[in-house]
Amino acid sequence: MKTGGTLRPPPKLTPSRDRDGNGYSIGMDACKLQTITLRSVKEHERAGPAGKRERGVKATRETAPGGRQPGRPRSRDADRRILRATYRLVIERGYPELTMEAIALRAGVGKPTVYLRWPNKARLVLAAVLTEMDQRIAFPPSRSLRDTLRVQMRRLAKFLGSPQGKLIAMIFGGGQADLELLQAFREGWVAPRRAYAREVLRRFVELGQLDENADLELAIDLLYGPLFYRLLLRHAPLDGGFVDGIIDSVMGGFEAKSKRGTRGGGRKAGIAARPPRKTGSAAG
Repeated sequence: MKTGGTLRPPPKLTPSRDRDGNGYSIGMDACKLQTITLRSVKEHERAGPAGKRERGVKATRETAPGGRQPGRPRSRDADRRILRATYRLVIERGYPELTMEAIALRAGVGKPTVYLRWPNKARLVLAAVLTEMDQRIAFPPSRSLRDTLRVQMRRLAKFLGSPQGKLIAMIFGGGQADLELLQAFREGWVAPRRAYAREVLRRFVELGQLDENADLELAIDLLYGPLFYRLLLRHAPLDGGFVDGIIDSVMGGFEAKSKRGTRGGGRKAGIAARPPRKTGSAAG
């Protein structure tokens, strides 16, 4: 490029994707980036070997083999087939014997297609299980805290007691020896579901049905911990009566005082607003 008789170097092409995943950024201004197209590449064709190399990269990205435009949305059909194949295979073979190769073969896709979507077997298995599970255990819309918990926890207990629920137990067990699986389970299953439950409980704090000082993390542990205890030990059934007993036993310590009084006096224990523990005191 010529300015006042002096040759200036061409703008540097930086191979960083734009928001849509297409094109390259041109570093003409540190504060303003514009996407470069084939036409603008041709305008800088005189830049020499460096410009030609960038032009070749751009042309490759613009027209992939077979005429497919880069950055197009991935196939939802392939996603569904991979998740379904994973779900069926992990039931048939168990987690330790499951391989990404077997999943790709059952789904009718290449192994790279699987890895482009899920980085490892642990996260893929969780995605497959949660796809089946999420639709069954949602919190129902209700203005009654106990009714909301009763419906949602019964749904969860029914799922955990089904053959599909055994996959969750399998993941629990496998995670003790497979840190990658355990981390995927915590991040992909435990954390988002605790956040979901926490938001539901906060809504009932605002409605005046839960004590404003209630320890919501403790409430979640006490409500859902017994379900997973029975899932793992299988010493007793996961049924509606068990769920009702959990709710009646736990919520008396967390409901607002006015609500607690209408339930028959409630308990005097201060679970909702616990004072600091003293050294040597009994666990509350």
